[in-house]
Amino acid sequence: MTEKRSIFLFRRDLRLLDNPGLHAAAQNGFVMPVYILDENIAEEFKTGSASRWWLHHSLADLNNALDDKLNVYRGDTQSVLLKIIQTNEINAVYWNRCYEPWHMKKDIKIKNWLKAMGIGFKIFKASLLWEPWQVLKNDGAAYKVYTPFFRKCCSMLPIVHAILPKPKNLICIKDSTNTMSLNDLGLINGAKWEEKLKNHWIPGEVAAQRKLSEFLDKKLYGYSMNRNYPAKTNTSRLSPYLHFGEISPNQVFQAIQVHKNSYEDKDCFFKELVWREFSYYLLYYFPNLPLENLQNKFDYFPWQHNVSFLQAWQKGTTGYPIIDAGMRELWQTGFMHNRIRMVTASFLVKNLGIHWRYGATWF
Repeated sequence: MTEKRSIFLFRRDLRLLDNPGLHAAAQNGFVMPVYILDENIAEEFKTGSASRWWLHHSLADLNNALDDKLNVYRGDTQSVLLKIIQTNEINAVYWNRCYEPWHMKKDIKIKNWLKAMGIGFKIFKASLLWEPWQVLKNDGAAYKVYTPFFRKCCSMLPIVHAILPKPKNLICIKDSTNTMSLNDLGLINGAKWEEKLKNHWIPGEVAAQRKLSEFLDKKLYGYSMNRNYPAKTNTSRLSPYLHFGEISPNQVFQAIQVHKNSYEDKDCFFKELVWREFSYYLLYYFPNLPLENLQNKFDYFPWQHNVSFLQAWQKGTTGYPIIDAGMRELWQTGFMHNRIRMVTASFLVKNLGIHWRYGATWF
């Protein structure tokens, strides 16, 4: 074998633009683009059915952009990678970092395994503006409060890199031993409510760019005030595109910076973008956050276990119009306005006295 062959492992970076891991892999030689549906990696936090619908269509869009060269698999990431490496003479693996504790744990295991195998690997930052370890207090401790975290981030500007173009030298190869197709992953099951999502969302990188342009052209003006009113449409609706990496926060940040709009509106939206960073930051430094209280003084809070109250909240039949409207909108469209998310969550915990874990599970 004379040519170099590497794997690029897609995860939460389902795009070609501004994808540092893919860009680096393309410079190494032939690239085998790979997506592995590892359903056991997140355990109880595995992908829900609405997200599975999105993932299916996002992968279809990505495969189309790669000229039908995306290789999809199901199974344990390390086991699948081993098989691909052994049957395709792979000499390096590239991927972009994920920050959920289950991904971090798995990445450490895979890095050690690749190192022992003598297979090269490189990992990149693609889904955050700052790495969590770049934003610390003067004493080296992690932040727990958003405002000082935000101030620290601002003191470290500029943090952007030039937006990477689609790799011009990207030569993709297929795994001839793999017969699995996207449909074989079983991400969609034909549920009726999946049809509803089609009326409100279009997954994929192209749609993400269109959604950003729509926000800049029609919704950013007046954002700082109008974002507080659920009846208005000034929110960006970029969150699922950022979640699946169909657009990078770097792309969004730079587009906002150069846009001719009021400083107040742009600054307000930037704070929301950094709030997303803070969520991943907390998850990185406090990996038990999905299961435990950030403040242990709430560990002995007298929660109520009322199944009928919980079901009324889930279905939007509590009798409180704003609560019910928000919960029904979520079910019908897959979207809930930020302010309504706060209200419905507060209602579940403070009014109904039901543990926040039940709310997190439902969302």
